[in-house]
Amino acid sequence: MPFSLMKRGGVLKLKLEGEVIIRDARALAAALADGLVEEVPVDVETAQLADIDTCILQLLCALSKTARQVTFGDPGEHFLSALERSQLRKALLGTGETI
Repeated sequence: MPFSLMKRGGVLKLKLEGEVIIRDARALAAALADGLVEEVPVDVETAQLADIDTCILQLLCALSKTARQVTFGDPGEHFLSALERSQLRKALLGTGETI
């Protein structure tokens, strides 16, 4: 599975690595739905991503509107590139500036 989800210290940690593409969308959405039973902040780690589809980025956009708080600590190069291509950088990171 190219993602893992665990609750640690009152924060839901979502780690995306390798290729997270459309075939992973249903499993990721189900895992997030199960993990968001309580209103907890979500920390998304993308440093190990090699590729990410727009549908997964859209899932993350929906997550950012559903979860109490979503943070992207140290976003990886491939993640930032995908945000630029899909024009979702501002929606997910809240800024158009380079990090």
